[in-house]
Amino acid sequence: MSSPAEIKFGTDGWRAIIGDEFILKNVRKVAVGVAKYLEENSKNNTSIVIGYDTRFLSENFATNVAEIIASYGINIKLFSKPSITPACSFSVKNGKHSLGLMITASHNSKEWNGIKIKSPNGGSAEVKLVNAIEKKINNVTSTSIDFKENKTSKIKTFNPNEDYIKSIKKIINLENIKAQNIKVIVDNMHGSGSGIIKTILSGGNIIINEIRNDNNPNFPGMNQPEPIEENLKPLSKAVLEQKANLGIALDGDGDRLGIIDENGKYITTLEVFSLLTYYLSNQQNNKSGIACTITMSSMIDKLGEKNNIPVYRTPVGFKHVGPIMKKYSCFIGGEESGGYAFKEHIPERDGVLSGLFFLQALTSNKKNVSELISSLYSKFGTHFYKRVDKKISPESLKSLSSKINKISPELISGLSITSIDRQDGVKFFLSDDSWIVLRISGTEPLVRIYAESDEEKKLNSIINESIKIFDL
Repeated sequence: MSSPAEIKFGTDGWRAIIGDEFILKNVRKVAVGVAKYLEENSKNNTSIVIGYDTRFLSENFATNVAEIIASYGINIKLFSKPSITPACSFSVKNGKHSLGLMITASHNSKEWNGIKIKSPNGGSAEVKLVNAIEKKINNVTSTSIDFKENKTSKIKTFNPNEDYIKSIKKIINLENIKAQNIKVIVDNMHGSGSGIIKTILSGGNIIINEIRNDNNPNFPGMNQPEPIEENLKPLSKAVLEQKANLGIALDGDGDRLGIIDENGKYITTLEVFSLLTYYLSNQQNNKSGIACTITMSSMIDKLGEKNNIPVYRTPVGFKHVGPIMKKYSCFIGGEESGGYAFKEHIPERDGVLSGLFFLQALTSNKKNVSELISSLYSKFGTHFYKRVDKKISPESLKSLSSKINKISPELISGLSITSIDRQDGVKFFLSDDSWIVLRISGTEPLVRIYAESDEEKKLNSIINESIKIFDL
């Protein structure tokens, strides 16, 4: 998506193909740009957290970035081991650091790597901050970036999991969960979250078994380490074979969650977020507000209306959700990709805490997952959801973006359009309360199509007709 001449940060950081655009020269440009930004905009005792996941060369890139930024006299807290992005975010907030950088391509396939920027509160860097840093990066013209001065004494390594795990243990009802005689399978998808949930829940009656818990940057058996239905068949199989009560999956850098119920069925991200929101609002009396993207379920609006809780919709990406959470003191934030955040933690996605809150909802209600979902539908109606990704060439990107922004059909699948939201791509609200969103991905060369309806057949018809209308 980026050219060698320009490094562009999308929905969630800069991502590129390793050996193509994600090369040492460009990574060093990012490091110098960040250092120059901090030089000009931070006060004394400037410090930054640098983390990395288990992808190819992530540790090497992180070390290079640390050495360059340290040469500007900036204090560095560098991961001593690979870990999850939420641990980086937490470390930034907890240590009152100026910024955080995480070397990761999140859920992208094995060929990719990237860099995420974390703001001082631990959240995804806001648009204004990203733009300012991006400008500094792209003004770096030297083809051979030299160290200003060898200041490796500025670099201190630390175990990112220790304080992170201590904090998580204080947020959840740990003893109640550990006391349950249930079995949970955790699928780490060969990523950097391996062992974290098991460590948190060790020492009780609950049984935690892990699958795909080795760190393997090839991510075998899947196209990418994203906890979507097609990638969670091994987890579904393990839940059934081991007669487990729940399956929890974390993406490659641990900031997203996937759920499998006791019958081996995949629970959609919209169902998971709706259930978490319902549990935290009704059973823990959180009423301050809900922040979520335009691609989230209409169940959230119904829940908000029923409980007199304001709902704030944003474009896709936590760089939009996080600031709204902070502005309105929302108790929860979420996006369709399976990333959820909570007020008492950081304004950023955390797959580990999301999974533990889901488990807490399960154990507190003494119901299985399918019963919780049925209960949700009995209150807010049945909802069917689907996302379709269509690959696009870089050449067609501009014309397709223009088409999405301009075309306004009168009908989709025989349903009239009641309103249109264009804050991120286009969202059509239909006369029967169905909706569909079409938008260009900010992290991959894809057009993403999201839709929700009360009937599965109708849902597929809405998607298929939209694909024809926009010639995808």
